[in-house]
Amino acid sequence: STQSTWELVCTGTQFSRWEQFVLEPASDSHFRVRDRKGRKYLAGDSKGGFSFASDPHSALALAFLPIGKIGDLEEVTQSTYDWPTKTWSDTTITVRMEATPFAQGAFRSAHHLKLYQGSEIRMMVAKAYKTGDLSACHAEVEMQACCHTLAEAYNRHRPPKNITFLEAFILRRTECTQPQFRLMAVEPYLDGHFHKYNSNNGFVGKDDRSTPQAFSHFTYEYTKAALMVVDIQGVEDIYTDPQIHTHDGFGYGMSNLGQVGMQKFFSTHTCNTICKALGLSNHNPGVPLKFSGTQCNTRRSEGGVTRIKDDFQEHNYGPRAEQITLGAIITVST
Repeated sequence: STQSTWELVCTGTQFSRWEQFVLEPASDSHFRVRDRKGRKYLAGDSKGGFSFASDPHSALALAFLPIGKIGDLEEVTQSTYDWPTKTWSDTTITVRMEATPFAQGAFRSAHHLKLYQGSEIRMMVAKAYKTGDLSACHAEVEMQACCHTLAEAYNRHRPPKNITFLEAFILRRTECTQPQFRLMAVEPYLDGHFHKYNSNNGFVGKDDRSTPQAFSHFTYEYTKAALMVVDIQGVEDIYTDPQIHTHDGFGYGMSNLGQVGMQKFFSTHTCNTICKALGLSNHNPGVPLKFSGTQCNTRRSEGGVTRIKDDFQEHNYGPRAEQITLGAIITVST
């Protein structure tokens, strides 16, 4: 058509926002774009989206959806979990959700969702469990809250690069007629090049960055071997979809491999300068320290890394446990 109105996802900022634009064909591969304030840009087609040649905010990559593909406005319940107090709190929010998933796997589907907060509209991702497993939805949000708290503890030790986990919540849609969409896990849309840094079974990403590996090691030492955060993935050092191994192997879903998973991490982990600066134990003493990657300033007077303090709180993470020794765990085949 000569002119059409689209809703576009602006992904030039850390967390995307929704905007409305008018697209006017300029050539076979370019459009003139006019926003709601009348500003005009030239957009070129780029792998299913658009890139602005001129924009006051920076060059933005745009994924576009026709108006009407997003559902109607809904008032729903947002349930947020506070890890330190182990309590849930509810509030009413307004959202619009895309019915068709933009990604899906064997057990979950992922949907774009617009969250209205006053004059601000935030781009979110809502994850639906195809089996309608409500316990899995709760476990995912609780696990992400635990990891977010551990990330804050890690940052308090002044590492070279701070990290964070996306804060998730549960969305309750009581009026929804489809069971799998009544309870969903929601988190901010994460824009950028996605990396998987490690997994729950000892995999280490090709780039083998120091910060994600040091954080997994830190969680084990900080919680006195009660748990370990693995499956570190995300954009730069903003992480999402983690997995937790617990010492007793209980909780946090089927991917919690317990002590076996912890051993698998240490079997491929090479301590780096961040591990050393934090005072973490070397579980592979025969392997030389890794000196490539991010380096540490250990001078406290200059704001350098501080070693782990004994501020472990048993009620937060579970009982203290004996640290594992490589080769000491027997894997039982079933």
